[in-house]
Amino acid sequence: MRRVCAWCNKFMGRNDDPYDGAEPITHTICDECADNLDFQLGVPLQRYLDSLKVPILLVDDRGDFLMANPAAREISPLPLPANREWEGKIYECSHARLPERCCHSIHSSGCTIRFATNETYATGRAIVSLPTLVNGCSSSPDQKCDYLVSTSLIEGIVHLKIEKA
Repeated sequence: MRRVCAWCNKFMGRNDDPYDGAEPITHTICDECADNLDFQLGVPLQRYLDSLKVPILLVDDRGDFLMANPAAREISPLPLPANREWEGKIYECSHARLPERCCHSIHSSGCTIRFATNETYATGRAIVSLPTLVNGCSSSPDQKCDYLVSTSLIEGIVHLKIEKA
């Protein structure tokens, strides 16, 4: 029997049940889609950063390290302090994992962090003060943003700064 994610249709292997005839399909949910569903409800920042594949260090205004994800801990030449708490939750919209993203111009906190860190890691281009909302996306020019997200790439690690707007 083939196992397929019911959300993204990703093939997830076969189970060993013998079957005569056409191969039946059973649906389940893959880890990435399960994360996206959790993230739509909001998760702590550390859990969100841990889910991202690129190495990320959360830094404050002075550049001091506040948090690191496992990918950053693996490659950092510097000893990293224990992760600090960050107030609030991080939210991702249902479109965050789609190649075309969503049609809005201001994204939720998780979407903005994902897009900015992936782009900076891939291109090396810094992103400065990208507006973001805590939860939800908007294209309204009157929408007041909640945070500003900035990223830079230093020695193969994305430095992420999140400031209140």
